[in-house]
Amino acid sequence: MPARTHDPVSTRAMLADLCCAPQALAKLRGQSGHDALLDALLDALAARATPDAPLPTAKALQQHAGLQPPAFKRTLEALYQAFLTAMETEPDFIAFPQVEHCLLVSGRRAAWSISCRLPATPQLGEGMELNFVRGFTGGSSYFVDRIESDYTEGKIITYVHLKPGHYDPYLAQLRARARFEGKLPFAIERDMGEYEVRDYLLQLYGPAPGATGAPRR
Repeated sequence: MPARTHDPVSTRAMLADLCCAPQALAKLRGQSGHDALLDALLDALAARATPDAPLPTAKALQQHAGLQPPAFKRTLEALYQAFLTAMETEPDFIAFPQVEHCLLVSGRRAAWSISCRLPATPQLGEGMELNFVRGFTGGSSYFVDRIESDYTEGKIITYVHLKPGHYDPYLAQLRARARFEGKLPFAIERDMGEYEVRDYLLQLYGPAPGATGAPRR
């Protein structure tokens, strides 16, 4: 099979990737001739007032590192390649020692979020009893509808989306089908309660084979 080729990564994109992992970058110091640029980059990141502040520009880094444009580009490419190689070969290069969970509860009465630390991430469809928010959200029985994780250097935040009631694999299949067919737009689904969505799906596609009874309200 021929070697896979890639378009060159832009200077802006390389800097954006490197700026997301300052702790890992510091581990590359002393490995080759890019320490001047590496120190300039780390200094610029440390000087930012907030994590959302603008990233350092290529021009500012050139001046800080004392590099002319051609040398700056070569040094940046070498640093970026060292960064990619370390990610590929060193399991401890980028670490995520902190794990947080955020339970996003869509209750019948109200929605709420709960920041916590769980020993393990729940699985899709898993039931969860949250008795401590029964009064506020309007119920205690929920199931895991969706899971998303945000990986930031040093921390993972896993968002667990909870729906009221109990997991029904047939309804989950109908929901996915309706979304795919454009019959359940997000804007409409967001404003409907779970039982409204359930009734809508059953009216749209019918009950599961062998099931009896009208849609529950």
